[in-house]
Amino acid sequence: MITNINHPSCQLTHADLSTGIHNSSSATFGTPRFWQAAAAAARTSGNQRYGGRMASDLLMKSMNVFHKTLLKVSFGRLGWTAGSMPVVALTTTGRKSGEPRTVMLTSPVRHDGNLVLVASKGGDEHNPAWFLNLRDKPEVQVAMQGKPAQTMHARILTSDERTVLWPQIVAKYKNYGGYQTKTSREIPLVVLEPAR
Repeated sequence: MITNINHPSCQLTHADLSTGIHNSSSATFGTPRFWQAAAAAARTSGNQRYGGRMASDLLMKSMNVFHKTLLKVSFGRLGWTAGSMPVVALTTTGRKSGEPRTVMLTSPVRHDGNLVLVASKGGDEHNPAWFLNLRDKPEVQVAMQGKPAQTMHARILTSDERTVLWPQIVAKYKNYGGYQTKTSREIPLVVLEPAR
Protein backbone atom coordinates (compact mmCIF):
# COMPACT_ATOMS: atom_id res chain seq x y z
CA MET A 1 0.00 0.00 0.00
CA ILE A 2 1.21 3.51 -0.73
CA THR A 3 2.02 5.25 2.55
CA ASN A 4 3.66 8.39 1.20
CA ILE A 5 3.29 10.16 -2.13
CA ASN A 6 5.52 13.16 -2.66
CA HIS A 7 4.47 15.54 -5.36
CA PRO A 8 4.94 19.31 -5.56
CA SER A 9 1.18 19.92 -5.47
CA CYS A 10 0.31 17.44 -2.75
CA GLN A 11 2.10 15.53 -0.04
CA LEU A 12 0.34 12.50 1.36
CA THR A 13 1.09 10.40 4.42
CA HIS A 14 -0.52 7.42 6.11
CA ALA A 15 -2.32 9.86 8.42
CA ASP A 16 -3.96 11.48 5.37
CA LEU A 17 -5.25 8.09 4.28
CA SER A 18 -6.78 7.51 7.71
CA THR A 19 -8.30 10.99 7.77
CA GLY A 20 -9.72 10.49 4.29
CA ILE A 21 -11.29 7.22 5.36
CA HIS A 22 -12.81 8.60 8.57
CA ASN A 23 -14.10 11.79 6.93
CA SER A 24 -15.86 9.91 4.14
CA SER A 25 -19.52 9.06 4.54
CA SER A 26 -20.53 5.41 4.59
CA ALA A 27 -22.32 5.89 1.27
CA THR A 28 -19.61 7.64 -0.73
CA PHE A 29 -15.84 7.26 -0.64
CA GLY A 30 -15.43 10.69 -2.21
CA THR A 31 -12.10 12.03 -3.38
CA PRO A 32 -9.68 12.64 -0.48
CA ARG A 33 -6.20 14.01 -1.02
CA PHE A 34 -5.04 10.46 -1.80
CA TRP A 35 -6.74 10.47 -5.20
CA GLN A 36 -5.47 13.96 -6.02
CA ALA A 37 -1.91 12.96 -5.15
CA ALA A 38 -2.19 9.69 -7.03
CA ALA A 39 -3.46 11.42 -10.15
CA ALA A 40 -0.72 14.05 -9.94
CA ALA A 41 1.91 11.36 -9.49
CA ALA A 42 0.53 9.42 -12.45
CA ARG A 43 0.76 12.52 -14.64
CA THR A 44 4.38 13.22 -13.79
CA SER A 45 6.07 10.02 -12.66
CA GLY A 46 5.75 8.40 -16.05
CA ASN A 47 8.40 10.71 -17.46
CA GLN A 48 10.59 10.91 -14.38
CA ARG A 49 12.66 8.60 -12.30
CA TYR A 50 10.82 5.30 -12.68
CA GLY A 51 10.58 5.30 -16.45
CA GLY A 52 7.16 5.63 -17.97
CA ARG A 53 4.96 2.59 -18.09
CA MET A 54 6.40 0.85 -15.05
CA ALA A 55 5.63 3.82 -12.78
CA SER A 56 2.09 4.15 -14.15
CA ASP A 57 1.43 0.41 -13.72
CA LEU A 58 2.82 0.46 -10.18
CA LEU A 59 0.69 3.45 -9.23
CA MET A 60 -2.48 1.90 -10.68
CA LYS A 61 -1.82 -1.38 -8.87
CA SER A 62 -1.12 0.45 -5.61
CA MET A 63 -4.37 2.42 -5.90
CA ASN A 64 -6.22 -0.83 -6.58
CA VAL A 65 -4.72 -2.48 -3.49
CA PHE A 66 -5.66 0.57 -1.41
CA HIS A 67 -9.25 0.46 -2.70
CA LYS A 68 -9.63 -3.27 -1.97
CA THR A 69 -8.15 -2.73 1.50
CA LEU A 70 -10.60 0.10 2.16
CA LEU A 71 -13.51 -2.19 1.29
CA LYS A 72 -12.14 -4.91 3.55
CA VAL A 73 -11.37 -2.79 6.63
CA SER A 74 -14.71 -0.94 6.38
CA PHE A 75 -16.59 -4.25 6.02
CA GLY A 76 -17.89 -3.02 2.67
CA ARG A 77 -19.34 0.24 4.03
CA LEU A 78 -16.83 2.43 2.12
CA GLY A 79 -15.54 2.25 -1.41
CA TRP A 80 -18.52 1.25 -3.54
CA THR A 81 -18.91 4.74 -4.94
CA ALA A 82 -16.40 7.35 -6.09
CA GLY A 83 -18.05 10.74 -6.24
CA SER A 84 -21.35 9.97 -7.96
CA MET A 85 -20.02 6.96 -9.89
CA PRO A 86 -20.66 3.37 -8.86
CA VAL A 87 -17.55 1.26 -8.31
CA VAL A 88 -17.39 -2.30 -9.64
CA ALA A 89 -15.04 -5.13 -8.85
CA LEU A 90 -14.23 -6.53 -12.29
CA THR A 91 -12.60 -9.95 -12.47
CA THR A 92 -11.08 -10.92 -15.80
CA THR A 93 -9.05 -13.95 -16.81
CA GLY A 94 -5.38 -13.12 -17.33
CA ARG A 95 -4.59 -13.47 -21.01
CA LYS A 96 -1.11 -14.85 -20.26
CA SER A 97 -1.52 -16.52 -16.87
CA GLY A 98 -5.09 -17.79 -17.14
CA GLU A 99 -5.51 -16.65 -13.51
CA PRO A 100 -8.37 -14.46 -12.25
CA ARG A 101 -7.42 -10.76 -12.02
CA THR A 102 -9.64 -8.34 -10.07
CA VAL A 103 -9.56 -4.55 -10.43
CA MET A 104 -11.73 -1.82 -8.96
CA LEU A 105 -13.22 0.47 -11.62
CA THR A 106 -15.80 3.23 -11.86
CA SER A 107 -18.71 3.37 -14.25
CA PRO A 108 -19.51 6.94 -15.34
CA VAL A 109 -22.60 6.17 -17.45
CA ARG A 110 -24.92 3.40 -18.55
CA HIS A 111 -25.62 2.21 -22.08
CA ASP A 112 -29.05 0.64 -22.59
CA GLY A 113 -29.20 0.12 -18.81
CA ASN A 114 -25.80 -1.60 -18.64
CA LEU A 115 -22.68 -0.32 -16.87
CA VAL A 116 -19.98 1.27 -19.03
CA LEU A 117 -16.27 1.15 -18.15
CA VAL A 118 -13.65 3.55 -19.49
CA ALA A 119 -10.25 2.02 -20.32
CA SER A 120 -8.43 5.31 -19.70
CA LYS A 121 -5.52 4.20 -17.49
CA GLY A 122 -5.11 7.87 -16.64
CA GLY A 123 -4.26 8.76 -20.23
CA ASP A 124 -1.40 6.27 -20.54
CA GLU A 125 -0.28 5.34 -24.07
CA HIS A 126 -1.10 1.68 -23.39
CA ASN A 127 -4.46 0.07 -22.73
CA PRO A 128 -4.93 -1.26 -19.19
CA ALA A 129 -4.30 -4.97 -18.59
CA TRP A 130 -7.92 -5.56 -17.61
CA PHE A 131 -9.02 -4.29 -21.01
CA LEU A 132 -6.59 -6.56 -22.86
CA ASN A 133 -7.79 -9.50 -20.74
CA LEU A 134 -11.49 -8.98 -21.51
CA ARG A 135 -10.74 -8.27 -25.16
CA ASP A 136 -9.32 -11.80 -25.38
CA LYS A 137 -11.85 -13.43 -23.03
CA PRO A 138 -15.02 -11.35 -22.64
CA GLU A 139 -16.70 -13.47 -19.96
CA VAL A 140 -16.07 -11.61 -16.70
CA GLN A 141 -17.25 -11.54 -13.08
CA VAL A 142 -18.71 -8.27 -11.78
CA ALA A 143 -19.48 -7.43 -8.15
CA MET A 144 -21.13 -4.24 -6.86
CA GLN A 145 -22.12 -2.95 -3.43
CA GLY A 146 -20.69 -6.05 -1.74
CA LYS A 147 -23.14 -8.39 -3.46
CA PRO A 148 -21.96 -11.71 -4.92
CA ALA A 149 -20.25 -11.47 -8.30
CA GLN A 150 -22.27 -12.16 -11.43
CA THR A 151 -21.01 -13.53 -14.71
CA MET A 152 -21.30 -10.91 -17.42
CA HIS A 153 -20.22 -10.42 -21.02
CA ALA A 154 -17.86 -7.48 -21.61
CA ARG A 155 -18.32 -5.93 -25.03
CA ILE A 156 -16.05 -3.24 -26.46
CA LEU A 157 -18.26 -0.50 -27.86
CA THR A 158 -18.12 0.22 -31.56
CA SER A 159 -16.81 3.53 -32.84
CA ASP A 160 -20.39 4.70 -33.52
CA GLU A 161 -21.51 3.79 -29.99
CA ARG A 162 -18.46 5.51 -28.52
CA THR A 163 -19.20 8.66 -30.55
CA VAL A 164 -22.58 8.88 -28.80
CA LEU A 165 -21.40 8.06 -25.26
CA TRP A 166 -18.01 9.82 -25.06
CA PRO A 167 -19.48 13.37 -25.02
CA GLN A 168 -21.86 12.32 -22.22
CA ILE A 169 -18.96 10.96 -20.18
CA VAL A 170 -16.70 14.01 -20.55
CA ALA A 171 -19.63 16.38 -19.89
CA LYS A 172 -20.17 14.73 -16.49
CA TYR A 173 -16.53 13.89 -15.67
CA LYS A 174 -14.08 16.26 -17.35
CA ASN A 175 -11.03 14.29 -16.19
CA TYR A 176 -11.75 11.67 -18.87
CA GLY A 177 -11.45 14.35 -21.55
CA GLY A 178 -8.09 15.30 -20.04
CA TYR A 179 -6.95 11.68 -20.20
CA GLN A 180 -7.85 11.54 -23.90
CA THR A 181 -5.74 14.62 -24.64
CA LYS A 182 -2.71 12.96 -23.00
CA THR A 183 -2.69 9.92 -25.26
CA SER A 184 -2.68 9.24 -28.99
CA ARG A 185 -4.82 6.11 -28.57
CA GLU A 186 -8.59 6.36 -28.63
CA ILE A 187 -9.68 5.44 -25.10
CA PRO A 188 -11.97 2.41 -25.43
CA LEU A 189 -15.35 2.05 -23.75
CA VAL A 190 -16.64 -1.31 -22.54
CA VAL A 191 -20.24 -2.22 -21.73
CA LEU A 192 -21.02 -4.99 -19.23
CA GLU A 193 -23.97 -6.99 -20.55
CA PRO A 194 -25.81 -10.00 -19.13
CA ALA A 195 -23.99 -13.26 -19.81
CA ARG A 196 -24.99 -14.96 -23.02
